[in-house]
Amino acid sequence: MSAVDEVHENETDEDKKPSGLDEALPMEVDDQDFFDQKSSSATAANSAMKPESCVSAQSSSDEDQSNNESPIDSIHTDWSESDYLDAFQRKLSRGALGLTHSDRNSIIEEIHGVNTHIQEESPDLIRSSLLSLSTELRALVQDNAANGNTNSKEPSLSTAYILSQCIGSSSKRTYVNTPEFQLRFLRCDNFDARAAAIRMMKWLNLVHEVYGAYALYRPIQITDFTRRERKILQSGWLQVLPFRDRSGRRALIWLGEMGFNYDPVVRMKVLLFVLLAGTRDAETQRKGIVYLIWPFKTPRESVDTDNDRDYDMLSYARLAKIFVEATPTKCCAVHCCITSGNESMRSPWLISLYKLMFTLFENSMPVFNARVRFHVGTVQDSLEQLSGYGIPSGVIPITTTGTVKTVYLKQWLKLQRRIDDPLDEANELKFIDCPLSTDVLFRSGSTMLHNPGNVMFRGLIEAKIQELFGSNQLEDSHSSFSPPISTTKTKEDIAIGIVEEVVRDKNGRFLVWNSKDDCWKVLRDASAVTTKVATAYRDLKLKVAKVKDQQEQQQQQQQQQL
Repeated sequence: MSAVDEVHENETDEDKKPSGLDEALPMEVDDQDFFDQKSSSATAANSAMKPESCVSAQSSSDEDQSNNESPIDSIHTDWSESDYLDAFQRKLSRGALGLTHSDRNSIIEEIHGVNTHIQEESPDLIRSSLLSLSTELRALVQDNAANGNTNSKEPSLSTAYILSQCIGSSSKRTYVNTPEFQLRFLRCDNFDARAAAIRMMKWLNLVHEVYGAYALYRPIQITDFTRRERKILQSGWLQVLPFRDRSGRRALIWLGEMGFNYDPVVRMKVLLFVLLAGTRDAETQRKGIVYLIWPFKTPRESVDTDNDRDYDMLSYARLAKIFVEATPTKCCAVHCCITSGNESMRSPWLISLYKLMFTLFENSMPVFNARVRFHVGTVQDSLEQLSGYGIPSGVIPITTTGTVKTVYLKQWLKLQRRIDDPLDEANELKFIDCPLSTDVLFRSGSTMLHNPGNVMFRGLIEAKIQELFGSNQLEDSHSSFSPPISTTKTKEDIAIGIVEEVVRDKNGRFLVWNSKDDCWKVLRDASAVTTKVATAYRDLKLKVAKVKDQQEQQQQQQQQQL
C-alpha cells in the first residue's frame, strides 16, 4: 500500500467519496436489478409470509393483464412494503425486457453515473439545431391547424406556443424564442429537433395551465407565488441538493408526503419553479438530473396546508404524466427510498401514493421505467445505498430519524430572490448556488470532498506528490528524504502549476463560501488562489510524508526482528 493510499485509509467517511462502481456492472438485467441487495433479501424473506390476497394477485397477474384490469385494482390494503415492491418489480422488469441489450446496459451505466452520454456541442451544431427547431415548431403549428382539436377539453399541442408568439409588442422579445430557453429542450432530446419541438409545446401548455399567460413571455420567478404558496415552497417536501453527484448531475428530492397534501396545481407550480431554477446552468441541462423519492408520514400541523381536503389522485397522475413528457431536463435515474418497518407503510395516504406510482409506471415509456431503482431498509441503509450510485448522501436533507431538514432550502430560496432581481442582470453569475463539477471549493473546516471538483483537485495534488516521491523531492523537514536544493520545487511553484491545470485544462474555477450571502463566489484574486492551493498541497504532503515515515519504521522493525 502506497503512502497516498494509506492517507485515504485513515480519512473519515465524510472525507471519502466513491470513485466508481462498488461492484461490477451486470451484463444482463433481470428482476433483481431494480433493487439493492438489502431490498432483494427483504423481499425474498417475506415471500413465504405474504397475505393470501397477495399470493393470489401474483399467480393471476398475467390473467389480470389479459382482462385489462387496472394496476390500481390490484392494490391491497393489507400488503406490506415487500408486497408492494414485488408488484413494482414485476412491472419494471417487464418494461425493461422491451429494451435491447445495449440500451439496458447503457441505462445501467448512466444510473451509476459512469456514462452520461453527453453530445459534444459546437457552435455549428447549436446554430443548425436552433434553425431546425424553428422549422419544426412552424410545421407543428400548421399540422395542428390542419387537423384541428378533436378533444375540446384539452388544448391542442400548439395552443400555448401560438399564444406565446402573440404576447407583447414584438414576438422576438418573448423568452420562449431565446436560445437559452430552446437549448434546454434540444439538450434534453439529444438535439432531435422534432422531439424537442413537441416537448417544448407540451411544456408551454403545462406552464400556461399552472401559472397563466405571463409564464409564456418571461421566466418563472419566486415572486409569482402567493404568501401561502411560499410557505408550501419552504416546507421542504421538494428540494434540490446543493452539490452534484460524481458525474456532475444535480439531484431533486421529494420528501415526506411529497406535496400530496396540497392542491395538485399548487404542487405542480412548486415543482416547475424548483426544476427550472435548479437547472439554469448548461452542465445540468447537458448531463441531466437525478430524482430521489423518499415517502414517509409527516406531521401536518406544522404547515398551513389543506389538511381536511382529500384530492383525487387522478388529478396528480394527469399532471405528473404531462410533466414526464414535457420536462426540459433529461431524467437519468429515479431512486425510491422505502423505510422498512415504518408503521405508516399501510396508511391510506401511502396506499394512495402507491396507486399513483402504479398509474405512472403503467403509462410511462419502458426507457423511463428502466431507470427506477428501489432502496429498502433504515434511513442509514438508504443513504449508504445512494452513495454507491455516486450521490452525496451527506447533503441529503433528512436525519437518521426521518426528520426533513430545511436549512439549505431556505438559503437557496433567499438566493433565488437575488438572482431574479431585475435591477442586476449579472446576479446569476455573481451568486452561485451549486458549483459546477470542475469547480474547486474552499470553505473553512471542510475538505468538500463530496464536490466532484474537489475530488479532481485532490487527484492533481496527489499526482504531484507521487512525482516528488518518485524523484525524492520532498522538502518536508519531518520526512527522511533529503533532496538536492537545486532540483527542489517550492510549493508555490507546484501550486501555480495546479492552478493552471484546473483553469486551462479542466475549465474550472476556484470558489469560496460567502457566509454573508449564503452562496459561493468566484475567487478572482490570483495570489489568494495560489496561497490556498499551496496550503492544500502542503497539508496533504505532510500527511503522506508522515505515513511514509511510519511505513519505513515498521519495515525496519520487521527486519530487526528477523
